[in-house]
Amino acid sequence: MAGEKILCVDDDEAIRKLCTIYLAKRGYRVEAVANGVEALKLVESKGPPDLVVTDVNMPLMNGLELVKRLREDRRTARTPIIVLSAAKQEQDILAGYSHGADDYIGKPIDLAVLAAKIETILRQTRSSTSTCSSATPRCSSICVRA
Repeated sequence: MAGEKILCVDDDEAIRKLCTIYLAKRGYRVEAVANGVEALKLVESKGPPDLVVTDVNMPLMNGLELVKRLREDRRTARTPIIVLSAAKQEQDILAGYSHGADDYIGKPIDLAVLAAKIETILRQTRSSTSTCSSATPRCSSICVRA
């Protein structure tokens, strides 16, 4: 369901603009920043997003370090993260997943595919949250709420 807050992190201004415009037209609220340091500051000041889309190669803090930091923070540990990268070799993709990415998309990106992946991940996230209740003993032990 559109309306969720998406954080787009990429040092390429054109990609930030494309993602922002394309996803906003689909009803998402999009914040865009140029690197991992700015992303962490935004999360600190405005709260966690519903999903993060991040490039890997960026100045100051790369995307893999950002993913690692988001996974270490209890507020964002379960936030879905999609990594975008021009590096599409097996070891690059596996590094993305080992740092905690939920999906990995090679550049150049197809915006329709990105939007479909975002919707799928958010739908799965909504589904797992709605079926889990702290009143259910089994769920309270496995579901961590921020």
